[in-house]
Parts: sequence; structure tokens; C-alpha cells
Amino acid sequence: MIGAMQNPIPYQKDRPIIRIRPMKGTSCKICTHELSSEPVLEINKPDRFEAFIGVDEKSFKRTWHRCSSCAVLQAVHYNGMDEKLAQISDKYYSIDFGSLTSGSRFERIQKIPDEKSDNYHRVRRIGDFYRNWIQSFEKSSTPSILDIGGGMGVFLCKYLEVNPDFTGVMIEPDRESTTHIDSSFPFEFHNRLFSGQEEYQRDFDIVTLNKVVEHIEKPHQLLSDIQKVLNKKHGLLYIEIPDEMNVYYKPSSDNSLGSLHHHLYNPHSLNYLLESTGYTVLRIERMFEASGKISIYAFAISSSAEKQWLTH
Repeated sequence: MIGAMQNPIPYQKDRPIIRIRPMKGTSCKICTHELSSEPVLEINKPDRFEAFIGVDEKSFKRTWHRCSSCAVLQAVHYNGMDEKLAQISDKYYSIDFGSLTSGSRFERIQKIPDEKSDNYHRVRRIGDFYRNWIQSFEKSSTPSILDIGGGMGVFLCKYLEVNPDFTGVMIEPDRESTTHIDSSFPFEFHNRLFSGQEEYQRDFDIVTLNKVVEHIEKPHQLLSDIQKVLNKKHGLLYIEIPDEMNVYYKPSSDNSLGSLHHHLYNPHSLNYLLESTGYTVLRIERMFEASGKISIYAFAISSSAEKQWLTH
């Protein structure tokens, strides 16, 4: 299996965190401390979303700065570009994929051989961890999984295929990426934003956020709301995000460094975010994915469940 155990990327603890003049007027959205005034990366060519809005390429820039406290990397936009990007959120899919329908793209991804599929290895990673974890508890008669920001449903379809004992629910607010999802799909689907609504407070055994958190400027409320829907004794949260190491090893045009991403994390900054929102991290690791992406994944439980786990 391709993953952290087979392809580890050691965290370079000796890499210095730049702590020089703070960046005036711009604080970290994760911990509210100051950002370094010197960028870790400056991007001078707009990506496809910024080009759609219309920018002066000669004067364009977008920079990434490290927080002096929690060590997260935060994107800084200029000339109100972040607000303009938010205004075209309903066009993201068409800008990204043009006339390619969501159904056609879904079929293409589904046909990727398992050994070359990031999604397949994700399914195995989550399923294996859950089976080892649940041995310490009384297993639910029908375990359940909630996938938030599930895109086209690729992950949840494969997860339920490999783990047929599970029931699944997927929430995705983007209508254009879900036009192909109908009653033939093996999960319950909701086309909306998640905010911990009462109808989802079903004690889910697993909640997943696959490449979602980096798109959220302030993810604290989302992570807090998820605790409302997790099983109070053994519910697992799975998060997967692009690694900050993409800054050092990928070209500036890489999707991981694109304009729709607010933050890039390392294991320390992701651990900080989870602990600050009431979670206890069980595992957090870097990995090379089958596609060549550099990512981080984490499994966590709510801190309130930690005592029950330790005294079980």
C-alpha cells in the first residue's frame, strides 16, 4: 500500500521558522498571531481562477507567509483578490473542467487502477485504521461514515464497495460537481453546507474531510461542529490535506499552491489546529501519494472521548 509507512517524508525539525518583522495588518487565521513579513514563496503568475477574474499579470503577486507561532503557511492575496475569488465560487467547477460533465469525470477517476489510485489507498488506510481502532470498543452493528465536502462521490462509492457493512452519507455544496449523483448511488446525499445540523447528529463512526480544510479560511467552527455528529465513545475524524512541503518541491503552478487554498500545514500546525478545536490526535503522518502528491493525513477523536478511551 502506498502511504506514510512505505514512503515517509521526515519532518525536518531543524528547518528554522523565520521570525523577523511581522506583516502589518495580517494575522494568522489559525491562531491569530503574527505572520512573518518575509514570504516563504512569492507567486507572480495568476492561476486559472485568478485569470478568470482578470488581473494585471505584470503587477500580480500572491504570497505565502509562515505564522510565527503555530507555523502554518498562510496565503496572502492583494488588491481584494480573495474577495473576488469568493464571488465566483459557483463557477469553480466550470473554470476547472470546462465542458467536461461531473459524470464523465467521475467515470474517468473510477477507472484508475487501484495501485495507481490515491482514492483506493485512502479507502484502505481509513478502513484498516478503523478496524484496528474499533477492537477496543463494542463495534456498531451497522457502522456509519459521513463524508463532508465529498466532491463527486468517488471516495464514498469506493469506501462502501470495499466496506459493505457500512452505511454512508455525503454532503457536498457544489451543485455542478454532483449533477451525476442519483438514487442509484450507494449513499445518502445532501447538496448543502455542513454546520452540525441536528439531522446529522447520528453518532457516526467515521467523519472524513478529504482535501477540504485547506479551502476554509477559518476551519475552527467546522471542526467543532463535527464533534456534534461523531460517536461520543469511539468516533474517528479523518483529515487529509496538502503538505507545506509542496512549497519546496513543487512548481508554483501546482494545484496545492493555488489561489483557492488558504493554508498549507505541516504535522505541527495541523496538530495545533486539531488540539485547539477539541481533538486528541491518534496519528498524523506525511505521505507520498500514488499520483505524486505530497500530503498529510491525521486520525483524531474528540478530547471528551479520550477519557472514555483511556479508562475503557
